[in-house]
Amino acid sequence: MVVQSEIRDAMAAGRAETIKVLAQYQAVPVVDENAQTSDLLGGRKKPAFKLEETGEAETPGETVDRQTRQDVLDLLDIVEEEDLPPVQEEIKNHQAWGEKI
Repeated sequence: MVVQSEIRDAMAAGRAETIKVLAQYQAVPVVDENAQTSDLLGGRKKPAFKLEETGEAETPGETVDRQTRQDVLDLLDIVEEEDLPPVQEEIKNHQAWGEKI
């Protein structure tokens, strides 16, 4: 499981280090089907995202808090579902994939 202190340190070091840490834990951002958020005006619903780790249970314990997850998404420029595939591929193709699991 991704450790919050590691991901925070990685974010401080920049995008490349964040991608590396996510790859080490095989943690990939995905749409959270169980959560939908809407804008402040009650308009269209926007997808919520989570970090999914390979082989994790349906209801895993959270090791990274919501604010940290949002900070990761902001750093990786993930706003819409269409932003996911290139980031997911970058993480999955990183040479550090799976080093810490």
